Amino acid sequence: MDFEVDNLNCYCIFCRSGQEKKIATRLTAAYPDLTALAAIRLIPEKRDGQWTEREHTLLPGYVFIYASGELPYGFRQQEQHIYKLLDYDEDMRTLFGEDRDYAVWIYKNQGCIAPSKVLCQGDQVTIVDGPLKECHGIIKRLDKHKRRAWVSFRFAGEERTVSLGVELLG
Repeated sequence: MDFEVDNLNCYCIFCRSGQEKKIATRLTAAYPDLTALAAIRLIPEKRDGQWTEREHTLLPGYVFIYASGELPYGFRQQEQHIYKLLDYDEDMRTLFGEDRDYAVWIYKNQGCIAPSKVLCQGDQVTIVDGPLKECHGIIKRLDKHKRRAWVSFRFAGEERTVSLGVELLG
């Protein structure tokens, strides 16, 4: 389901690692008024001399839920592997600030963070196209040989660093 980003309520659940995709699929099927995404990243890997893209979980143990309103009552009881709904206090369950920005970035990329196109000129790195262009993270390290960028994000009050794929130009 597509929502207007401005009117989008973003939520995040903490769940059993390895169950993210199954939980997201079942929640989306059970509740047509929401979208659940288990965010993945596509990482370039060289196998037998050929570059391929391999799928990895972006944030193990987390599923993002998007809705135009509140979450349905009792949705957590539908899944045994959901541990908790992330919240700030009793009355604040929707993500806001940096957490919401991160969730919207994942939503805009449909839960799949594909390699971004990167132009390197000396020490200068320019994101030309792809998910990193709209990212609110900081590139900590770039490995041209492995075609990866280590990007630092703030989410759920913690700084997290993940490796994301890049396609080098020039």
